[in-house]
Amino acid sequence: MREINFESLYGANTVQAALFKLETDRTFREEAEADLNAAVLRHFGVTLPLRMRLVEDEIGFRAEIAEAVAEDELSDSELDLVAGGAGSATASGPVAKGGGPRFTA
Repeated sequence: MREINFESLYGANTVQAALFKLETDRTFREEAEADLNAAVLRHFGVTLPLRMRLVEDEIGFRAEIAEAVAEDELSDSELDLVAGGAGSATASGPVAKGGGPRFTA
């Protein structure tokens, strides 16, 4: 499983702001549950390095690498690229999944 250190990539303040927003802003949390990459880009202007999904457990929130989608399906963000004429998008192959990096400090 590939580990991603969000604090070193984006700074501790950004990670803390995302955690706070997840805990206090129901709209952001619902958007993040539906499409974490799109929600983080929309609210923080940050592009995550891989397709991620939000998971909440007894410890808190964490980001996991999203399961690969079927080859004939595109994510919402990929559909936006195609609809906007920014280029072509293709679904990726299998991706490892499991306990991904946590949004904790």
